[in-house]
Order: sequence, then structure tokens, then C-alpha cells
Amino acid sequence: MTGRFGEGAGCRNPGARLTVQSNQNGLACPGQYFDDHAGETQMLSEEDKGKLANRLRRVSGQVAAVQRMMDEDVYCVDILTQIAAASGALGKVGQLLLESHIQSCVADAVRSGDAQRQEEKLAELIEIFRKYASIVD
Repeated sequence: MTGRFGEGAGCRNPGARLTVQSNQNGLACPGQYFDDHAGETQMLSEEDKGKLANRLRRVSGQVAAVQRMMDEDVYCVDILTQIAAASGALGKVGQLLLESHIQSCVADAVRSGDAQRQEEKLAELIEIFRKYASIVD
């Protein structure tokens, strides 16, 4: 299955080397890294990097605008609006990366039938949500 940002977008096991052996489906992120096999470094494809880089450039511009606004003593509410926009844009980058991870790495672990890999990915997702999920009143 291909995620929004392609197969294997940025997925790896924490602490593992960035070498990976593709599975029978050609997914670049099978969820298992091999220290004893030479492989290619698997991160985002060039196309996906470009898409995310464009989003991050927009975020960077928004953050720079916040600094300029503060330097120019712009009305506080206007600055807060710009901060909210930058925060939302950066959050969207994270959402897209998470979506890609679920659609490629997690889905591949589920399809593998390997209970240990499935449990590891489930634990990883739980940790991601603990760290990054925001609960709004």
C-alpha cells in the first residue's frame, strides 16, 4: 500500500541503522532493519521531500513574519494570528508524515502476519499518540 507520501516515507525502527531490505511488495519500509545486509538508506522519496519542503518553507516564512511583526510592534492579536497559522501549518506536516507511516510501515507490519512486528508497531503508534496528540476541551 502506498501512503500519501509514497512507499516507506521516512519510516524506521527507533535506534536501528538506516539500512533496510525491501519486502516482497517492494515497500521500502518493511519495519525490520538488518545490520548485516547492505541496503539503501530509506527516507522520504525526492518527490515527497519536495512536497514537505514546500510546506516547511511556508512555515519558515510564517515564523519569519512573526519576528518581523514583533520587531515592528504590530498589534499583539495580529501576531497571535500569524503564530496560529504557523503552528497549524507545521502540525499539518506532522499529520502527513504520520499518515504516510501508518499507510506504509504499520500496514506492512499488519500484512506480514508477524505478531511481534504487529505488536511493535502498535506500541510505536501508542507512543506517538502519547507524545504528539493534543486533547482540546
